[in-house]
Amino acid sequence: MNQLRPISEILNNQPQFLRLPIKEIASLYEGGLSLIPLGGEDGKTPLVGFAGRNRLPLDVVTDKLTKANSNVYGVRLKGLTVVDVDKDDKANRAYVKKRFGHSLLTVQTPRGLHLYFAGETPNMAIKENNLAIDIKSGENSYVVGAGSIRPDGGEYKFLIGDYSKIKQLPPFKDAFVKAISDQVGKVKEGERFQRVLFPKAIEFSPCCDSLEELIQELQGEVNYLCENPETIAQSEIIKTAKWAWQKRLENSLYAGEHSAVKTTNFEFKRLMEVKDGELGLALLHTLRHNHSGKRRIGKPFPICRQAMEKANIINGWKSDKYQRAKIAILKVGLIKLTKRGGLNKGASLYQFNLPQHHKKKQESLKKEGRRVFIT
Repeated sequence: MNQLRPISEILNNQPQFLRLPIKEIASLYEGGLSLIPLGGEDGKTPLVGFAGRNRLPLDVVTDKLTKANSNVYGVRLKGLTVVDVDKDDKANRAYVKKRFGHSLLTVQTPRGLHLYFAGETPNMAIKENNLAIDIKSGENSYVVGAGSIRPDGGEYKFLIGDYSKIKQLPPFKDAFVKAISDQVGKVKEGERFQRVLFPKAIEFSPCCDSLEELIQELQGEVNYLCENPETIAQSEIIKTAKWAWQKRLENSLYAGEHSAVKTTNFEFKRLMEVKDGELGLALLHTLRHNHSGKRRIGKPFPICRQAMEKANIINGWKSDKYQRAKIAILKVGLIKLTKRGGLNKGASLYQFNLPQHHKKKQESLKKEGRRVFIT
């Protein structure tokens, strides 16, 4: 899809209820940068998949923002690096100045700072001595753009310079970077896929909320664990992430005895909103531990509360507590009934719902006022 209409026409024709930062968006887009529409509860969630994609037409960005009633856009960081300071205080400012130097373009966020630099560098997180700083870089990373206003009223404003300084930014430099000769213990070339990329994709995919988040997590691990991470093709990271994400959606991931039993933020939040959700969380972890093995993934399983009580699967739990926990999981839509048991029919069987079905389940139940069948 090509950009046919003038940028000014696209931006000036937005609905009055939107307060899009027209000047900032036009400046960035005319400068060749790639933008993405953001929204969701926090206002910072991508409304489209963008990993590995070319620059979106401005029509697509603004149309998505209009439909979502969002005043928040993102700047993809191709050819750029942003030092994302979570908390704007004296300690963080002093640290950033000493380690990364001065930027000609700094955006004040609701809590912290975005310092822009030219060039790309491996993504990383600095979490030490009360510091909370993320280094974001490359076309599969983004930051919220200046002029954006989040649903909670938080604003992103220019503190130093504006987007006209993009072409004049100083190159990113890290004064604390060790010489390559100091890379003792790093995974060597030729071993990086088998020892880092592949196992980390399997480990992280169950606890990421999107493919884009998984790609960023993999990039961070590669940068931290591998020797010469800049020589690993971005396409290889994206390909591996897509494979692991698809396996997650198919409920066919297995990491052996080192596999982790996890819940996503969405699952945890929904369980905490229903009666006996804390019991459901414990039972869900137990079910995933027992029924997500290599030979059992995707297969129906029983939840026999009397047998589980007798075997003391969860220490001290009685039959009624297992039943209450099961009801909570069913209400949230994390498991589904695949076979209704009964007299001369055997035990009822259940199956894990695929991740993308959880939200749809909740929305359909709320919309239709349907009851969940409990057996």
